[in-house]
Amino acid sequence: MSENFKKSIIKTFAIEWFLYVFFIIIITIFIIFTILFEKQKVIKTEENRLSTQVKIINDNILMQIYSINEAFKNIKTAINKEHDLISNLKLFVNVIPSVRTFLIMDKNGDIIASSRDDLITFNYSSRDYFKTVRENPIENRLFISSPYVSVLGTLTINISTPFFDKNNNFAGIILAAFDPNALSNLLSSVIYSDDMKASIIHGDGTLFLTFPSNSFLVGKKLLDNQSLLSKHISSGNILNTFKGLTYVGEDNRILSLYSIIPNELDVNATLYVSVSRNINTLYADIKNEIIVMAILYFLLLVFSVPWIFFLQKRRYILLQFEIKNREESRKRLEELAYIDSLTKIANRRYFDEFLEKEWNYCKRNKKELSIILLDIDFFKQYNDTYGHQAGDLCLQKIARCLEDKLNRSHDLVARYGGEEFVCILPNTNKLDAINIATKLKIAVQNLEIPHENSRISSMVTISLGVSTVIPKDELDKTKLIKKADNALYLAKENGRN
Repeated sequence: MSENFKKSIIKTFAIEWFLYVFFIIIITIFIIFTILFEKQKVIKTEENRLSTQVKIINDNILMQIYSINEAFKNIKTAINKEHDLISNLKLFVNVIPSVRTFLIMDKNGDIIASSRDDLITFNYSSRDYFKTVRENPIENRLFISSPYVSVLGTLTINISTPFFDKNNNFAGIILAAFDPNALSNLLSSVIYSDDMKASIIHGDGTLFLTFPSNSFLVGKKLLDNQSLLSKHISSGNILNTFKGLTYVGEDNRILSLYSIIPNELDVNATLYVSVSRNINTLYADIKNEIIVMAILYFLLLVFSVPWIFFLQKRRYILLQFEIKNREESRKRLEELAYIDSLTKIANRRYFDEFLEKEWNYCKRNKKELSIILLDIDFFKQYNDTYGHQAGDLCLQKIARCLEDKLNRSHDLVARYGGEEFVCILPNTNKLDAINIATKLKIAVQNLEIPHENSRISSMVTISLGVSTVIPKDELDKTKLIKKADNALYLAKENGRN
């Protein structure tokens, strides 16, 4: 093996290793990009889902607030007309599902009417929610209380509004206390995963209610400079989605916050609702995918490196054999270059060289040289009728027939092109050449290859042209071919076959 060839092989193998390393780098980048893309996709999808869930809570609570406001209007009318207040209050409790109690207090904080009979004797003048309204009684304003422990021992919030006497003096408040159980059921209705949490937070930052319930957090102030609630309030947006530690740094979550703002109502405080999911749980499926990709990546490296070594070594051995056989292969290719690939007889290239040799031989010996140029009649129609595959088979049959009928060893039949064939007949006079042509015509006809679209026969036929010369210096062999071609033309003009 030559040194140049060895250097070429080494260079080729080095390029292959370079391409392999490049491929591995591309795969690595693709895997990293895929992981990052999947993470972003998961987060984006979950942001949309959480935003939808938090809007569901917002819409439901807003509907309750609007219903409470309408109830307050009816109750004020009933107070002015001195109707049966208790019946009205009990009716509103039944039709507004999230309200546990409706009650009316006079200006001293005494309950003068309630949907619950056991509260009639109570005085709530010391309660902050009563003081807030009494100290700043604005007509039609809704006052949302901070979370407080009710007489039933549960944390709740209420909505109240002042009413006034005929002299427009503060006469008391109408109050609707929320049912924590009903609101908890509302929160639970948007939960679709075990790691989810939903909460209602008062505008002062107090966590009023959370699902699943967490007694450690409920009632605590969440409003500090670093909290997600502070970021939400300072943004001025009605909806925000954050990623980070929630509440008291419990865990890393993705959280949607929504400000409950009743349009066209005068409200003293805002309620906020939140729905969140644990980010680590969201990434659990991606972690499984990462593990699978890491295993596949490792297997790729483990098996591909030895495999490349094996393939290169095998190629090196095969190349050695190839070098030894190169000369034989070259000779064989030269031989194949003279054979028509379809008909397996001599091709045009071999015909030209053979004609040159026989022309010179006959010229030296002053012998006659004849050629027969023949063409399959209406072969295009044959192809159109039976298809090109049948046409190829027809050419093969005729080629074998012609080769079989030329018995002399120094005669040659070759494919001249398309459906044309040519026969070289050295040392053959014109009469013998015509006899041979007639024999070839009959032999092809006897093959009985069907040709239903031929205009002269129901079988495949051929037309032939014969020419004969004694080669001389002043003659050109192309004239021999030209004369045969003219004779073939006349045969076609005179009816073919």
